[in-house]
Amino acid sequence: MTSGLMRLPESKSFPILVFILITVSFGCTAFASSAVHESEAPCILILHSYEPEFTWTQNISAGLHSILDEADFEIDYHIEYMDTKFHIPEVLFPQLEQLYRAKYEGCHFDLIITIDDNALNFLLPRRDLLFPGVPIVFCGLNNYTESRVEGIQGITGVAEAIDLVGTIELALDLHPGTRYVAVVNDNTPTGMWNLQGFRSVSSVFTDRIEFIELFNLTTEELIESLHALPDETVILLLSFYLDQAGRAFSYQEYTVLVTENCDVPVYTAWDMFVGYGVIGGIVTSGMAQGEHAARLALRVLDGESADDIPVLTESPNVPMFDYNVLQRFGISVSDLPVGRVVVNEPVSLYYRHKTFIWMASAFVLLQSVMILALTINVLRRKRAEGKLRQSEARYRGIVEDQTELICRNLPDGTLTFVNDAYCRYFRRSRDELTGQSFMPLIPEEHHQAVKDYFASLGNENPVATHEYRIVMPDGESRWNQWTNRAILNNDGEVIEFQGAGRDITERKHSEQEQRNLERQVLHAQKLESLGILAGGIAHDFNNLLTGILGNADLALFDLPPESPVRQNIQDIETTVLRAAELCQQMLAYSGKGHITIEPVDLSEIVREMSHILEVSINKKAVLEYKLAENPAIIMADATQIRQVIMNLITNASDAIIDMSGVISISTGLVLCDSSHLYVTYTDEYLREGVYAFLEVTDSGCGMDDSTKQKLFDPFFSTKVEGRGLGLSSVQGIVRGHKGVLKVYSEPGNGTTFRILLPAYDKSTRPITPEKDGQEEWIGHGTVLLADDEEIIRKVGRCMLERLGLSVILAVDGHEAVEIFRARHNEIDCVLLDLTMPNMNGEEAFREMKRIRKDVRVILSSGYSEQEVSRRFAGKDLFGFIQKPYVLKVLQKAIREALNGETT
Repeated sequence: MTSGLMRLPESKSFPILVFILITVSFGCTAFASSAVHESEAPCILILHSYEPEFTWTQNISAGLHSILDEADFEIDYHIEYMDTKFHIPEVLFPQLEQLYRAKYEGCHFDLIITIDDNALNFLLPRRDLLFPGVPIVFCGLNNYTESRVEGIQGITGVAEAIDLVGTIELALDLHPGTRYVAVVNDNTPTGMWNLQGFRSVSSVFTDRIEFIELFNLTTEELIESLHALPDETVILLLSFYLDQAGRAFSYQEYTVLVTENCDVPVYTAWDMFVGYGVIGGIVTSGMAQGEHAARLALRVLDGESADDIPVLTESPNVPMFDYNVLQRFGISVSDLPVGRVVVNEPVSLYYRHKTFIWMASAFVLLQSVMILALTINVLRRKRAEGKLRQSEARYRGIVEDQTELICRNLPDGTLTFVNDAYCRYFRRSRDELTGQSFMPLIPEEHHQAVKDYFASLGNENPVATHEYRIVMPDGESRWNQWTNRAILNNDGEVIEFQGAGRDITERKHSEQEQRNLERQVLHAQKLESLGILAGGIAHDFNNLLTGILGNADLALFDLPPESPVRQNIQDIETTVLRAAELCQQMLAYSGKGHITIEPVDLSEIVREMSHILEVSINKKAVLEYKLAENPAIIMADATQIRQVIMNLITNASDAIIDMSGVISISTGLVLCDSSHLYVTYTDEYLREGVYAFLEVTDSGCGMDDSTKQKLFDPFFSTKVEGRGLGLSSVQGIVRGHKGVLKVYSEPGNGTTFRILLPAYDKSTRPITPEKDGQEEWIGHGTVLLADDEEIIRKVGRCMLERLGLSVILAVDGHEAVEIFRARHNEIDCVLLDLTMPNMNGEEAFREMKRIRKDVRVILSSGYSEQEVSRRFAGKDLFGFIQKPYVLKVLQKAIREALNGETT
């Protein structure tokens, strides 16, 4: 940055001229003071998108206040920091809306200044609700187009855009031998936006240089790449706030990391990076943007309509450079563009000895014009006293008008000053607070931490921030964040502390809600993974059971009734069916079990089961019924609902096995809102409405948090002989019925399981179970059987041939498609396994439909029919067989397919 020196006039009339100027200036000041606006000072609301400690926020604030504070009238400021850098705007905005509505109800603002995109995005849809008719001046708006503010009344502002082309052109001019430009960037949202801008301009330099992209690297990879750069390289810094390994960097850390690991010049397009080893560039300046926005704000406050002030679409970028780095690379300041700003430039001889020079000049002048000097001194003193009073009043006004809590206190905690916001917050007067210690406002368990915090402040660490809980006069507990500065005497001893605080209770609650949400997501992912595992195991077991059950069924078909081994084979068949039931439990847990949907009354099911429930519970337990008088009807599989009731009653009975107790089972209807359905042990987000509930409560031993967290894990059980599938299958059944499950339990206080299922809508058509109508049947034709399990191919061939059909076998979907392509004219039906290697059943089905549109395909799977029907709805599927199956089931499916009956 260059500057000129003011030359003093050499004329002997200089003292008289000074006196005249001072007199005129004093008169103008008196006139201006008498012409102060009779109305109240204009009120401005400044909405910052980010936190006050953010460098960019500080730069823009400095630019704003450098202009606004020099206005010839007082301005009443209200400043809000939205803190959207570390909080999700979509989550934060509704909370801020409620806060500002309560905070500024009844307030009138003459102007609102928004800083960066998030503040404007928050304000535009809410201005008519929160601040109707108040004009807006925006600052730092990225990617501005006229459509952003089209149709919006009372708005103007300053757009923001980085000048990558200008920065690269500048670097090439200052380094004529450059052949490569290495671009450093990360994968954050800011990095993606920067990358988009870089891609849009890189083609301009295609014939001149080659770009080296150092994108989304770890810190170690970046350092290695920097050391390997050719000598004819210039580096362009975009963003690198987060490396690929997740390590975060500040502006200074990022800039130092790059500049200390390379010997080539480094350029940037942001002013935050200049001063830490970067040469500079045509930078986006927060200071300049703030200054331009402030000038627009003064025009609006002066009465000009914001609609008549055009938006400053050309970003106020400035050429900015670091003098020390320029010297390192041999670049002269005179070679830099006009309007440059140079930081770290050494002070000239005049500025270094300015005080001495002026003192000497003043001494010479005072000898000849002592009387005039004394007169001027008196006038200056009066003027200074007036300014001091104005400054003190302005400072007090600023402190008192702050929305933040301001106070000063002695090292022992005694308050010496509090502002109005502090008094309003704690609902006490200034007289009640000053002279008293603030420690009683803090819970006793936090006292030592607060004392240690203040003890850490001193000469080496004058400023620090601390968060702690406070207790309001009505006993409410809230959270505060305080930034305190130590005030030292000449000996470096702490004599007082000055603090600025704010209420962060909502932020703390938001952070806790975020942590709770993350825990719920992890829990849902865990259950989903276990469900996939359970479903996969059940599917594979059903494949194996198909071979066993099929062979047993074929053997029974051939054995005479009097055969001595017939009973053994029937026992095998019975055992296989029991194993298949276990698989159904696992499928129920995974949410893929077989469900026959029909309207059922929860209360009626409980009444039907009352006898079996009473004989199933512990003799020391008493079963109580609290069933709804009106029907509690749901669309459900009655068998699975009975399984849920039995499992819950059995668990309740086991919980009171060593003591006498009561088991209560209740049913009814309840209207549920989203909050009641949100915190559940299932991962579904359900609609609000009427739900039927089933509640089982016991007075048993209860559960601790550790047990509740693993309650629904498959194979976890607190019983010695338990398999750990009871509650897992209960959860799967509830999830399959689009319901929710809630658990309330404390050690020693019993347990309550509450199941909510959507109440039956009479407009829903119930599903009528198909009638068997099975009869003996022998067919004719050719069937293509595709399955990757050899035992299933063997059993399937025997069953199909027993039905009089010719059989062609394929080991996977790919072979099945090739066989069908070659022999599709002679194949009457295809029996296709859903899960196969190389090409699964769904893919094979699509390929066969392309070859012959009327192909008759029956799918077979270890999963349930509902799971398959969802995937093949409307695709002309001719049938489905769930494994394991017997000859009669296969006969029915083949007969219907050959007769042209689709599912």
